[in-house]
Amino acid sequence: MDAGAAGVITQPVLSTIGWKHIDDYFTTPITGFQMIPGIALPKNTNALRFWSSLLEMPPENDDWFNQSLERMTDKDSRQNWSKEQLDRLLEHDGIHGLHFMPMGNTEDLLNLFVD
Repeated sequence: MDAGAAGVITQPVLSTIGWKHIDDYFTTPITGFQMIPGIALPKNTNALRFWSSLLEMPPENDDWFNQSLERMTDKDSRQNWSKEQLDRLLEHDGIHGLHFMPMGNTEDLLNLFVD
């Protein structure tokens, strides 16, 4: 912010601590600063692991992340997982946008908009 940034676009929220940071930010937002959370749309466990590898602290031992891995087994389960991510983020007042990251998974992205 000291350098003039007005906000940040985040990587996807894939861990318990990641969700805590998002929830904490929207509980006490910083005036003049916007956070735009990322939403990954993985098609399978390999894609979810890819997204987690981009994080500063990959969440391999995180319960929330491991439960998410279990939900990547079929189309309905993974699409429900994505919808739950979207719904949880949209519960927060003051959200200025979302950063959708389908990485070729436009089917699940379109499903979010139709649902």
